[in-house]
Amino acid sequence: MASTTQDIGAYEISPFKFYVDDSVSGGAEDGSSWPDAFPTLQQALDACLPGDQIFIAEGFYTPERATDSSDPRTKTFALKRGLSLYGGYTGDGTLGNTLSNPTVLSGDLTGDDDGSASSMSENAYQHLSQRYAQWESEQKTETNSDEKN
Repeated sequence: MASTTQDIGAYEISPFKFYVDDSVSGGAEDGSSWPDAFPTLQQALDACLPGDQIFIAEGFYTPERATDSSDPRTKTFALKRGLSLYGGYTGDGTLGNTLSNPTVLSGDLTGDDDGSASSMSENAYQHLSQRYAQWESEQKTETNSDEKN
């Protein structure tokens, strides 16, 4: 069995787990558990280090941080190397059926896409970005781009 400990030289640490739920209310919103989940994915991305894990409840998440403050379409979820994202959880942390409990990371910044070109004119150029990121799901793919499409 592979170790989940990250070798950082002087000492070893295990990956930290963060929780995100856009419908959370009343908790500490520090990402430490499902009842205290961050309400936005951006908060978890800001708090995590390479090697950490983020568990995301079902919901619709859009990026909040723009790489160019004069152009909101440059908003992106800037991922860190070695970060693991897991979605499809119900609000209590149960892994649900990902078809009926989808976790959607979307570039539709206003939530108005209807399939027409005019409804997509405000969409993010690239809603996920990181150089040399590896994605693991049913199929493994790689990206190596943080340029506008």
